[in-house]
Formats: sequence, structure tokens, C-alpha cells
Amino acid sequence: MDISTPSGCHVARADERVRAFLAAEWPYYDGLADTDPDRITVVDVLAPVMLNAYSFGMGADKLQRIHRQFAAACEPLLADIPADADLRSFDPELSRVRAVLAAAVHVPNVLVPVATKILHRKRRRLIPVLDNVLLEFYLGVAGVKPYRTQDKLQAADLAVVALRLLRTDLIGCEEPLASLASSAARAGHPVGPLRLLEVLIWSELEPRGYYRG
Repeated sequence: MDISTPSGCHVARADERVRAFLAAEWPYYDGLADTDPDRITVVDVLAPVMLNAYSFGMGADKLQRIHRQFAAACEPLLADIPADADLRSFDPELSRVRAVLAAAVHVPNVLVPVATKILHRKRRRLIPVLDNVLLEFYLGVAGVKPYRTQDKLQAADLAVVALRLLRTDLIGCEEPLASLASSAARAGHPVGPLRLLEVLIWSELEPRGYYRG
């Protein structure tokens, strides 16, 4: 199955890529259960380590500080977002998503990639993992320089620009993504369409070609 997104990303053999990705990666991030959707747990901060979220050599003291500060900043805002909130229909202006992202990126050592790798675990149908590959692609489509996401004052606004485009892709590819999600669930890897879309675009654009072969 091939998928072409409204944003202009064509993914060949999407079904094969999803199977390969989940077979290799599932236990280390997506398969880790979320025990409390409204609380930032230690696991929520440690799980993104498996997605290369933090700089090599970051010590336990920094990770502990990120956990405490991230929880304090984001938990009050998460409580106002339903656990089943869906990017396709919830918060059309993305104002509540922007608010929680803005709070997250003001934590030291946290920018959009780390913030979304933590927050995706809490709202898996609403907040995708926006790593630098996804940000560069979607901000490029929007004509925005991706380096601006390094500015904490601009980061949440630029993440919303990317999210609006990703939402259009999610809606435009709804049928094939639903089919892929059903197949993944039957294989013992329940992953939603939002995560699958993000993984497929990442697999097409990341420079090393881990899952393109």
C-alpha cells in the first residue's frame, strides 16, 4: 500500500514499513502503558530516551529536574484536555494544544521534539511526535525556517503551524491509515492513525533510511 499526503509526501509500501517499524520499536515506546493520562510520570519522561529525545550523556539529575518541572507546568493544562481528544476534531484552533506546548517548552532542556515525545504518551490521538524531521518538513511546506523552533518564544506557535498541516494530512489519508491501524492491532501492536502517519512521514524523510529499504 502506498500513501500520498495532501502535504506532498509520498510513502511507498506503507504497510511494510509499519510492520517493520513496530516489530523493532514497539516495546520501547508505543508499547509502554500510560498509567495516568493526566499525570506526567517518570516513565513518560524516560520513554523518550528510546526515541533519542535527549542529548547523549544527560545525567539523572537533569532528567529528574525535567520530570518535576514538566509535570508542574503541564499537568494543570492536561486536566482540561479529554484523554480521547482527537486532532481531527478537537480544539479546531489548537489553542489548548498550543498552551500545553508553550508550557512544556519553557522547561529547561525541552523544545518541541522532547515536549511532544512526552505529551504524545498522554494524548495519543491529539499530539504527534514532532521531531526535527517532521518539523523541517511541515514548516518547509509552510515556508517557515525550522531553526526558529529553537526559540522558546516562537516554538509553540511554529509547532501549531506544523500541526495544522499534519491534521490536513491525517484527515486526507483517513481511510488507508485506519486500515493500517487495524492491521497493526491484529498483530498485537495497537497504534492510532496519528502515530502511524507521523512514523510513515518520518520513515520517508529521515536521512538514514532505516525503514525505507
